Formats: sequence, structure tokens, C-alpha cells
Amino acid sequence: MENITAQWNGANMQIALQNWISDGRNEKYLALPLIITWGIWGARNRFIFEDKWTEPEMVAAHCIGTLQHFPQSTKVKSKRTVGALDLDKTIPWAFFDGAAQGNPQTCGGGGLIFWSDHSFLVSRAGLGAGSNNYAELMALKLILLLAVEKNIKRINIMGDSRIIINWANKSSECHTVRLRPILEEILLLVTRFDHISFSHVFREHNTQADQISKEALGLNLGVWQIEITADQNAYGYYHRPFHEA
Repeated sequence: MENITAQWNGANMQIALQNWISDGRNEKYLALPLIITWGIWGARNRFIFEDKWTEPEMVAAHCIGTLQHFPQSTKVKSKRTVGALDLDKTIPWAFFDGAAQGNPQTCGGGGLIFWSDHSFLVSRAGLGAGSNNYAELMALKLILLLAVEKNIKRINIMGDSRIIINWANKSSECHTVRLRPILEEILLLVTRFDHISFSHVFREHNTQADQISKEALGLNLGVWQIEITADQNAYGYYHRPFHEA
């Protein structure tokens, strides 16, 4: 097996895995961290349930052997080709995203509403503990609240979570008890618009909202920051609490 030059590093498992995947030097070994994790988990189960100790060297050898026997097609993920996003800029448009990290998971919500390429607002909110779907749903709810507050009557909204987009479009049902009241509030807010659409976009087209949602992870529950920018000049921040649904 040839030398692997990339390093496994990061503040936590998720960040380290993201760093490993984004390092193009070892594309053919993308599956190695997952195989090693699976090997350690298997050794752990043998020790707990079968009282059998496996030497770390044996675990490593088994993992490397598994990787070498993987079909090449499972080792290299084809890169997705994403074309330009076709936006209707005759009416306001918005992006939203939610982030959940840690154990227990801390959530942040982010979003942007655009009136033009140079006139927009940014929303960051600390959402407390919850799942990624909770963070995504709350981020969407807050964007809708801001749109209503700004007296926007027509808007197109985009997000990279198919689940949330499908819920908003009523093409699938939410079966999570905690999330149903939030979704009901969203559907009620929808009635305030003359026109509204919810569309799924790939993550490559949602990078701004993704970054904003990650920044919001550092905010306490209920802290909501809004930055308004007009003609490339930010003219104010204001903060206000909201009640968690």
C-alpha cells in the first residue's frame, strides 16, 4: 500500500472527516477513515459481547486489507457537476440553512433575503439543542418572519435540505412531534404572501447561508442577529429574542 500523505486532523470527528475528504491528495483512500472506524467498532463489540481482545495492529491490518479489496468505484466518488443557478431577480429571493454540531447537538440558523445583488439582509440565530432538521426548519421560519416584517409579498426561497423543502411544499409529511408545530407556523406564514415558492438547490449554491448558519452556532438560544446591507454598505445590526417553538 503506497504512502498516504494527508493528515487526520480537526477539532472534532466531523471537521477532521471534512478535512480528509476535501484533501485531494488521497482521493482513492476517501473510505479509509470510515473503514477504520468500523474496524474499531467491531473490535469493541467483540470485546464486550464475546470477551475477545483484538490487538490494534490486527485491527489496522484488517482495515487496510478491506480497503485494498474494495472495488475502485466504491473508493472514488464521482464529482458532481453543478451548473449556474437560474434566479428570478424580478422579485426578492432568499436562501436558508441550518447547522447542528457537537454532542449534544447545538444548532444555529442562517439565511439571506435579497432585493437585489447589492441590497440584502443576513439573519443569524442561536437555536439551542436539536437535530439538523430542527435547525433547518427554524432557519426557514425566521426567514419567513423577516420577509413578512419587511412587507415582502412575493418571494422565492431556496434551501439545500430536500426534506424541509418537501415539507414546505406539502409534498411529504413531517412525523416528528417536536417539529410539527414549527412546520404548522411556517405553513401559516406562507398564507401571508401573494406568491411564494420553495426550491431545492445543491449545497454548492447555498454556501453563504451554510457559512452564516455555522457562525450562528456560537450564539446563545434566542439571540437573533440581523445585518442589513444596501448598495454594499452595512448600515446596522439589531438583536432581539424570539421564543423557541
